Amino acid sequence: ANSSKESGCDAEPTNPTKFQFRYPVDKYYDQPIEIPTNTNVLLLSGLLDAQTPPKYARYQLDSLVGDNKLLLEFPGAGHGVIATACGLSVFGDFVHRGSLQGLDASCVAGLKANFATNPQLDALLWSTKSGDIFDGEFKQPKYESSYYYEPSYTWKYVGIAALCVFGVLGVYMCCCFPKKIQTIKQGAAPAATYVETQA
Repeated sequence: ANSSKESGCDAEPTNPTKFQFRYPVDKYYDQPIEIPTNTNVLLLSGLLDAQTPPKYARYQLDSLVGDNKLLLEFPGAGHGVIATACGLSVFGDFVHRGSLQGLDASCVAGLKANFATNPQLDALLWSTKSGDIFDGEFKQPKYESSYYYEPSYTWKYVGIAALCVFGVLGVYMCCCFPKKIQTIKQGAAPAATYVETQA
């Protein structure tokens, strides 16, 4: 249900009961958080996080009362920094140490937000000459790139061959095999016997 006053939300349905999803306010509402003695707080924030933008991590850091706190910002990460190799490494070191003292966050310095792509791949993906998705109207690309995927028809030939083999086996099982069984049952083919001879 929509209770927003933003014009972008006009198309969303409104809540006819005017019910709002809010918790009751308690004594801790809008109060600064004091970091207890012998406690450390580590905040991890991705600078590409659209769900919880980095400014809120900075607000959180500023609102914490105490000195044992650290905010690490990851340039190329989105929501869920801990899912990145560097984020998991830093988190693991923090849990292992139990402290911010001596925390190994050296991998963060080497991270960069990299938006560079391969021009040939861009042209393939966006079907434009320049690779820019806003570059004029859509035109079917002429693929001269090594990235062009030429579909293989080998699997079709293998499938057709397998169908032929199973077809021949099916005909044999339906036509010839029952006749052999019937012939055996009628005694036309005597069973082989083993005779021991003495030398």
